[in-house]
Amino acid sequence: MIVYNQSQISAEQVTKILVRQTRKNQISKFVLSILVLISGISVLAYGYYNSESTYIGVGYAFFTFGIVYLAFSIYSVAGALKKVKKMNPDSCEKGILYEYNFKEQSIQGKAILSGKTTKFEYKYTEAKRIAEYEGYYEFFFKPDNELIVLKSGFESKRMEEFFVRNVKKNNKKIKDKTAKKK
Repeated sequence: MIVYNQSQISAEQVTKILVRQTRKNQISKFVLSILVLISGISVLAYGYYNSESTYIGVGYAFFTFGIVYLAFSIYSVAGALKKVKKMNPDSCEKGILYEYNFKEQSIQGKAILSGKTTKFEYKYTEAKRIAEYEGYYEFFFKPDNELIVLKSGFESKRMEEFFVRNVKKNNKKIKDKTAKKK
């Protein structure tokens, strides 16, 4: 049995998802800048302790690079909303309409935005994580692909139950986050 779902994702929700993905991608920059800072401080301490001017110079270079890189990382995270709205003006203003066909082992669908249609297909086994919230399900796929399936988009409660059964039949767990996030 094929289950049909039509989910109109609001502009606010699309923007929130894109900003979250952009910020998540910046985490590695923070980690790298902190490692460079720690390395710089360590080399500086070693240089001062042993009175080695070469190590002191290298330590200052690492420390300075780490500070600058950290500043750029903070700037990119802080400017994520502006960047997302600039790069995705239509979806951040109008939202996206998703039409899903849930089969026994896969999801087929299309995203419709400003008259343009993009088709896609995923197997349930490709999902990194599936979460259930108050009014929707969220599928996370690699690389940074995320699908929102509104519960109100199912034709009936029975169709939603069939959808959940198919997901579980493919050895995927749905994390219940209904109380944690709305």
